Amino acid sequence: MTIGQKIREVRKEKGLTLEELAACCDRKKSWLSTVENDAFKGGPDPDDLIKIADALGDQSILIYALLHNPICQRIIPRAFTPLNNINDNPSAIL
Repeated sequence: MTIGQKIREVRKEKGLTLEELAACCDRKKSWLSTVENDAFKGGPDPDDLIKIADALGDQSILIYALLHNPICQRIIPRAFTPLNNINDNPSAIL
């Protein structure tokens, strides 16, 4: 599963449309579609991932990004401090 697929899955579980989630992140529907289709080289900006996770009320998106994207592994822990202590059991911080 990619980060875009993870975001789409959570968005659909929450019953939100692309338009609704994009509006919560102060973005356009086309931008969120690009994120969900993994069209950004290197993935979406970590700050945008934080906005998406906050809008969905699901921090598992950040954990998924942290575990699967080297760029996020360096940036997200600075913005979401509970991830600074992540170990082999990422569910321990949820």
